[in-house]
Amino acid sequence: FDTIEKNWPLTKYVPKIEALPQTTGEAQFINDLAPQPGELFAAFVLATEVHSKIVGLDASDALKLPGVELFYSAKDIPGINNFVTPKLPFTEVEEIFCSGEILFHSHPVGLILAESFELAQKAAKLVRISYEKVSDRPVYATVKMIMDNDNRDRFVESATKKSGELSGTKIVKGRLELAGQYHYHMETQTCICVPLEDGLDVYSSTQWMDLVQIAIADSLLIPMNSINVRVRRLGGSFGGKALRATQVACACALAAHLSRRTVRLVLPMETNMAMIGKRIGNIADYNVEVDQNGKIIKLENDFIQDYGNSINDTIEYLIYRFFASCYDSKGWKNTGKSVKTDAPTNTWCRAPGSTEAIAMVENIMEHI
Repeated sequence: FDTIEKNWPLTKYVPKIEALPQTTGEAQFINDLAPQPGELFAAFVLATEVHSKIVGLDASDALKLPGVELFYSAKDIPGINNFVTPKLPFTEVEEIFCSGEILFHSHPVGLILAESFELAQKAAKLVRISYEKVSDRPVYATVKMIMDNDNRDRFVESATKKSGELSGTKIVKGRLELAGQYHYHMETQTCICVPLEDGLDVYSSTQWMDLVQIAIADSLLIPMNSINVRVRRLGGSFGGKALRATQVACACALAAHLSRRTVRLVLPMETNMAMIGKRIGNIADYNVEVDQNGKIIKLENDFIQDYGNSINDTIEYLIYRFFASCYDSKGWKNTGKSVKTDAPTNTWCRAPGSTEAIAMVENIMEHI
């Protein structure tokens, strides 16, 4: 943009605080930390048979590879197998490693440890998972698939925001579909854990440091004050590293705690996109009555939120707050529902709730 000196401070360029160290490459991110002697690289083992139960995990083929050291799964967790701690107001358990029914494709079931990143990724694919089918239910990965198949048993009723009942003369109706959105942070989910004589140093790419500390303490049955969580900077996050980074940190901490070696867990892009949830998608059906001048007399908006396999990262209350935007909402009725899908838990993404709400109401205004 043009900078006009006589108008300063308006239009004056202001360098970002970290601009110079980032452009010169001096700014350190987690994966820039120097490797330590004996350090191990970790990779998630992912399940693929949705609506099946794990009846066996066999890592023998992976462990035969030179340089592959260890494999951990849910049975190795000494404490709570849950990275969304009950000490905070989350409504549903989300396991660090799946111990029962596979809820979505790429559900993590364990962690393989090896001497290099490439070897860990290769070994993770060699772990054999034995399944037992527990349900013939169809797999619905998105809210659109549920709507297209009219499957109402997955709906969770929510509140209604209502502002009155009036009647108009013209009807405008339609549907807005907002699919999920990958966060696309340049740094994928990352964690390095260093075991100490009295605890752990945890370098986590998280937006929520205290949640990481609490969840690790609960899963390992160690004091919170023995866990030092360090976050210098993130290579992008956009909400994707608020709650979801905790699963990665807990898995990495478990491996470091049990092996007594430094563990580095960096998700490749493919794993990051497969096992981590996206922006919460939604479908909104609206029915609007307007007078001859286009003034809204009555508006009904019914929206359905795609939360994936749990509803821990809710945004409905934010949609209710922002939907009216700058408009007079007298005569408006806004009703939300939640839907569980066979996908990773979807999560907050840049401007959660407000983005969806403004998109809904502005689409209606454009239609009118």
